[in-house]
Amino acid sequence: MVTVRRPTSEIAPEFEGGDEGMAALVEFREFCCGGCGVRFDTEIAAVADAPLWDLRLGSA
Repeated sequence: MVTVRRPTSEIAPEFEGGDEGMAALVEFREFCCGGCGVRFDTEIAAVADAPLWDLRLGSA
């Protein structure tokens, strides 16, 4: 699985806000298949937070 991380300002202008310090603490994450690029999930989270695994692929 590949994780693509981007600033929230790249997904919609509404996320830009006026506080650059706060914007730097939050990111948009896309979780994609490393083979074909299909996006499985997305989340908006604090940069320091671990991913929220609400979906796991593969054997346990």
